Amino acid sequence: MIRIMSTLCLVLASITNLFAQSDAELLSKAKKLQDERSHEEALKVYKQIYSKDSSNVEVVSNMSLCFSRSGALMTANSADQKKYYAEAKRLAKKSIAMNTQNANSHLAMAVALARENENASSKTKISNAKEIRSECDLVFKYDPDNATAFHIMGRWHRTFAGLNGFEKTMINTLYGGVPKGGTYADALEMFSKAIKIEPSLSMHVYELAVTYYEMGQKENAKKFANKVMDYPVKSKDDEKTRKECEKLLAKLK
Repeated sequence: MIRIMSTLCLVLASITNLFAQSDAELLSKAKKLQDERSHEEALKVYKQIYSKDSSNVEVVSNMSLCFSRSGALMTANSADQKKYYAEAKRLAKKSIAMNTQNANSHLAMAVALARENENASSKTKISNAKEIRSECDLVFKYDPDNATAFHIMGRWHRTFAGLNGFEKTMINTLYGGVPKGGTYADALEMFSKAIKIEPSLSMHVYELAVTYYEMGQKENAKKFANKVMDYPVKSKDDEKTRKECEKLLAKLK
């Protein structure tokens, strides 16, 4: 009887290890897809893991990022896009509650808020901007070389630099004064840092070109836009960046 029980325990232990290994393999697969910017495919794998264990902060925060990034590739302001962005924000909040010192959780929230701002009113954009900066500050606290956070802050500074008089008045009301930074020079610095950390991603270079364009420095804008066109197209993100860059170059002619 003792021998049978021992054998049974060994079998159960083997089954447990098999499932544990399977989850580890799924997580590795999801991360690889995410690194390849295959957001929708990565999301499907993360959902598999989440359905069995919703307490893994790494899974929850990365699901949020995938929802944000997949949503960005959808038709602007569509019902599906709004649904994805809402889910991204919900999961980001959950991951922060799970671990307030996790850089990826704060990054997920910053990205979700930035995406939400795409179709928001001026008041919501300015209100969210305060939280975006706070979340990025926390990302840098725990992960000083996070390229995505530098990218977000680049867009943050550029947005403030390009605000009109009415919007600047709203900033003074909501912030109690103009926040530190918010210049094109700050934006250029942030995008340059993102490029240095993650040189293989064309969207960082594209945003640098856009910043120069808004500054009226057309030659620099053209220089970096042409660099974007030299990047290989390996993902839907790259496709979107290439199309946007083609539009920018058409304006620069």
